[in-house]
Amino acid sequence: MPERPDLPASLKRAVLTEAGHRCAIPTCQRIPVDIAHIEPRKPNGSNDLFENLIALCGNCHDMYDRLKTIDRKAMRGYKHNLGVLQSRYSDLERRLLEMFSADPTETIVFQQDMAFPFHYLMQDGYLQLVHFERHAMSGAWVQGLWAYGLTDTGRSFLDRWAAGNEVE
Repeated sequence: MPERPDLPASLKRAVLTEAGHRCAIPTCQRIPVDIAHIEPRKPNGSNDLFENLIALCGNCHDMYDRLKTIDRKAMRGYKHNLGVLQSRYSDLERRLLEMFSADPTETIVFQQDMAFPFHYLMQDGYLQLVHFERHAMSGAWVQGLWAYGLTDTGRSFLDRWAAGNEVE
């Protein structure tokens, strides 16, 4: 049986970059990762396509390929969601979503207004300002505390994302 060709370095890089060099499953996010095929790899490598490749840690890769505890539909959802999140949200917004995935009821406090960096999450109705406090300081500037939390719509979005259901 002839050896399968290696994946081109540029393709590997694109798949790893899409997932931030972490496991693509949002409740995992571990490193290091492997490149996995969503549809099993064909002997001639003809389905070695970006759309069919996803970054998975060794544990999730094993649960998908060998144990079958993660099904193909969920894996397609994770891949789809990576594209949505990458094209819509900034790196900072994606990291905020990852933080909220650990505890969707949490409130995160900043010492500056984050409405601009979180613009799309707020515009899409997933994030809201839940508390604002301004403190007078000496000089010409004012320090404040801005607390942000997920909306119910945001919690629903995270639930779908974590389960591998397609998000929009």
